[in-house]
Amino acid sequence: NQMLLRHSRIAYRTLLRRHIGAASSAGPSSVNSVRCFSKKWRTEYNRPDKFDKLEEDFSQLEEDVDVFRYAQEAGEDDVPLDLFKEEAEQTYMQSQRQDRAPQQKVKVKPFALNDQWEITEDDVAKSLQYEDLIEWSPELVSATTRKRLVFFSSANIDGDDSRTVPTLDELAKIPLPLPSPPIPAEDSRSYSKYRKRIEQRRILTAVSELAEGRVAKILRMETAEEKQAAVDALFESIPMEMEEREGIMKGQPKFQEKVQKALTRYLISIKKQEKKRHALSEDSVDVDAANEASGDEIEKIEIKEDDSLPLEVEDLEEYALGNADVSAAPVFMDLKSVDKYFPVTGVSGRISEDWDLAADENSKRVMLREPMRRIAQQLVEADADGKPGNIVISGKRGVGKSVALNAIVAAARQQGSIVLYLPNCEYLRKFGKYTEPSPSHPGMFDLPIHAMSLCKQLEEAHGEQLATLKLTNESIMNIIPEEYRSFNLQQLAQTGRDDVELSSAIYFSVVDELMNQTEFPFIVAFDEYNTLFDEPQHFHIDYMDAQKGIPHQNMTLFKPLLTMGFGSENSPMMRRGSVIASIDCTRPVKRDVTENAVEKILNEGAIHVDISRYSFLELNHMLSNYEAIGVGRLRVYGAEVVENAAEVAFLRMKTGCIGANVLNGIII
Repeated sequence: NQMLLRHSRIAYRTLLRRHIGAASSAGPSSVNSVRCFSKKWRTEYNRPDKFDKLEEDFSQLEEDVDVFRYAQEAGEDDVPLDLFKEEAEQTYMQSQRQDRAPQQKVKVKPFALNDQWEITEDDVAKSLQYEDLIEWSPELVSATTRKRLVFFSSANIDGDDSRTVPTLDELAKIPLPLPSPPIPAEDSRSYSKYRKRIEQRRILTAVSELAEGRVAKILRMETAEEKQAAVDALFESIPMEMEEREGIMKGQPKFQEKVQKALTRYLISIKKQEKKRHALSEDSVDVDAANEASGDEIEKIEIKEDDSLPLEVEDLEEYALGNADVSAAPVFMDLKSVDKYFPVTGVSGRISEDWDLAADENSKRVMLREPMRRIAQQLVEADADGKPGNIVISGKRGVGKSVALNAIVAAARQQGSIVLYLPNCEYLRKFGKYTEPSPSHPGMFDLPIHAMSLCKQLEEAHGEQLATLKLTNESIMNIIPEEYRSFNLQQLAQTGRDDVELSSAIYFSVVDELMNQTEFPFIVAFDEYNTLFDEPQHFHIDYMDAQKGIPHQNMTLFKPLLTMGFGSENSPMMRRGSVIASIDCTRPVKRDVTENAVEKILNEGAIHVDISRYSFLELNHMLSNYEAIGVGRLRVYGAEVVENAAEVAFLRMKTGCIGANVLNGIII
């Protein structure tokens, strides 16, 4: 009934505004009839049990307005509408007196759609037309939305408020809300792991609060014997105090053992932090020597390390960040200029639909989420360790895998990394324009048109960085003409984007050099990566079996990039950089193909990041964002939805907190 009532209100408003101009031109008595209808709606029909009568009156009002339009064209006199005729006759004389009074030309003021539905005499006097009504304005945003939305700005970091996209380093340190928990009915194993992590975090939080002050006193003690005795006392007192503090949890199996392991992890973290602090304070002393010297007293404290209970919190910095997540609010970044971060390719996924449907054409917002931060942390850590990192992104359809990939690509390019972005592997797999044998790689095949596009992307997105690099592998130099071998990578990329005959050889050479150089991190980002494991769709008569597709490992476009899931013999090595692959759920790829691909990738040691559905907090902030930029019905009824707990609960139920469904839910 509530939904039907809402739709009847929308129909009433639309119909009334569509015909107010026609009724005004038909005569003052027609205007009075419309006003009477508006009043009768508010007093009698605003109930679910009056829908049939409301529909009849709608039809009658439309017929009467059409009659008056034709009557006006024929030059006939003004006659009141049949609908509500008695009410119209009672106000007819008053309308005549108002009509005879001299009228001043009134300047039309835009009529906000979130005003009351009552049509006043001032509104009628303005002779408003449908085109005069504004649909959205930033001033109409609700106070709740203005309070909720938080945007990333570099002003808090380097004083420059013009940058609205974080670097990977900055993204890795932003406190963000915890992801939504798994649903037991969908994945009981993941839900069980989630419950264990929550329990571990709760125990560790309580233990750290109880031990923090005492550990500070222990660190100020002079002798190692005193410190050891105090630590032993901690292991006796903390479990007893935890039993008093956690009334329900103390009944769980091995509760005291879990408390002791949490305390052990906390003390180990303190030792690591103290070592680091002493090492940094000794500027003139070698770091290793400082660690050894300053940590002597700390090392004498015996703490039995036990990793049988894996904790995600490895040190105090990560622990502090995890605690900040509990009370953190979602943060939005604004790409503003898509061409700056995504030249040639544009963004992938449905995120562009949000922007295309928004009334605010200048806003290109992306909500930063905890899985994005995890990916950024893995990339930063891999680069710091000097090891290549492989990351695979998975999740249900519509949860935001492509959005996460787009955010990481923008942050990586902001950081200064060279990124080769392939947002549509399905297109590369099926539509190559034409295929030809590779003259530089016998037995392999080229896709020249795609190679030109990728050369253009590298040149436009990273021209300045490529200008500082040159080919160093002599065997790779031999596959391009001699006059181009002295070119830097930017010049080669320019040549490859313009010359279809050289595009494949130059693309292969440039990518090979980027894989082997160490000056810049090189990141390859795939969307729809699982489609590359499906049946190949490129054919050529020179292939050993012309009726079968050419494997992707035999194509120069894919060969240097397939570092995950295709076996070690087909995987090129990357000296500095990472590969990020998002698994698609919308393309027609067999389920067993996708599952086998993910299994192969994970068996090779790749990091798995699962994108979950929105948490309740994230959903609320996303709805506020849609209201702020004017998307769907939130453009008109933003405050009525965002500030109404029943409406938000209905959207949660309707959409399942899945991003794509939320967009559909506010449009339909």
